[in-house]
Amino acid sequence: MTEGCWDILKKRLAQAEEQNASLTILLSGSDKLGRLLPKTFQSWLHTNLNFRMPGIREYSEYFEHQLAWNDGNPALFSSQQIRWIYRAAKGKLSLVNRIAHYALLGAYAERSEVITQHHLHMATKEITGSCRATPTQLSTALASVVVCLALGWAILPVISPHLPHPTAWNPPEPEPIALPEPKAEPAVDLEVGNQIAAMQQMYKIWGYDVSNDDAFCEEAGRANLQCKKGQAKLEDLEKIGYPWIAEVKVDGNIGYVNVVRVGKTDIDLLINNRTWQASRSWFEQKNTGQYIIFYRLTPLGRDKIDGTSSSSEIAWLDKMLSRALLKPKSKKNSWSPELMESVKQFQKNEGLKDDGLVGSETLMKLALASGDSPKLIKQKIQ
Repeated sequence: MTEGCWDILKKRLAQAEEQNASLTILLSGSDKLGRLLPKTFQSWLHTNLNFRMPGIREYSEYFEHQLAWNDGNPALFSSQQIRWIYRAAKGKLSLVNRIAHYALLGAYAERSEVITQHHLHMATKEITGSCRATPTQLSTALASVVVCLALGWAILPVISPHLPHPTAWNPPEPEPIALPEPKAEPAVDLEVGNQIAAMQQMYKIWGYDVSNDDAFCEEAGRANLQCKKGQAKLEDLEKIGYPWIAEVKVDGNIGYVNVVRVGKTDIDLLINNRTWQASRSWFEQKNTGQYIIFYRLTPLGRDKIDGTSSSSEIAWLDKMLSRALLKPKSKKNSWSPELMESVKQFQKNEGLKDDGLVGSETLMKLALASGDSPKLIKQKIQ
C-alpha cells in the first residue's frame, strides 16, 4: 500500500470515530504489510492474525485427502515426489495443485500407471516455463556472463569510433508524409494446417499430447472430453467461449486452424505451435463455418445433473458452483432448494435462462467460470 492509501484509510477511520459509527476494515497480506502499518493506526488495531505457510507434513496429508476424495490411488505420489512438488511450488497451494494436476494429465496421456519424475519436470516446465536449474547449469551461465562482460569491456575502445552516434545529435529533419500501407493478406501456412495436426494442437490446449492415431473426435472420451462437430457463424462460436478448430479455404485449398483469441478487428490462429494474427474480416471471408470443439461436462461424462444424479456428481456440481460464485459449499451431496438457487444465480450471472436446470449449456459455462477448461481469449494480448 502506498502512502496515499494510508491517508485515505486514516480519513475513513477518523470519520467513523467522529460519527460514533462502527467500521471494520480487514487488511490481508504478507508480514511486510504488518510491518508497514503506521504507528497512528495502533489504537484502531483490534486483532492481528499471522498464519504460517503449511509445511511438508500438512501437504502430505493434503495429498492423501485429495486423492481419497477423488477416489484416486493414495500411492500415486510418493513422499519424495510430494517434497519435490512442495519445493518447486515454494509452498504455494495453487501451484502445488496445478503441478500435481498437470503431472496426472501427463501420466494419463502416456498411459502410465504411475507418476514419474519426468511427469513432474514436464508439469513444472509447462506451468512456470522452466524447471529448476542445477548448480552446474548456474555455474556455466555465470561463467558465460563474466566472459561476455570481459570481452565487451576490452574491445569497447576499439569499436567506439565506428559506432553510430545517437539520433538526438542529428539536426531535425522534416517528418515524411505517412502513406497508408495496403493491408496484406496473412500468409497462413496451410501445409501444416491439416485436420490431424489441428486436432493434436487442440488436445494439447486441453493438456494432452496424442499421437496421429489418437488425434480424432472418437478418442476424446478417453480424456473425459466431449467432441462436437458442426457449422456455425463466428459470432455464435465466440459466445460459447471455448477455443475451436475452424475449417478455412485459401486459394482453393482446405486447411484447419485453432482459434484461440477473437478481438474486435483481429483474430489469433494457432498452427503447429505458432500463432498467426489475421484480420477478422479476412477470417470471415476464408472461414467455411465448419468447426470442431472440445468441452467437458460432468466427471461421468453426462450432459445434465438433476435430482436423479449420483451423490458424487451433485457434490461435484456443488464444488464447481462454490468456485464460480465464491461462496461456501453446501456439503449436503443431495439435490436441495439451496443448490437450485445457486444454479439460478450462476445462470443469471452468465446471461443464461435462470430455470435451475443444469444442462449442457450451463455445464459448459460452469467449467469456464470455475477455471476447469481452456477459455477463448477475447481481449488483445499486449
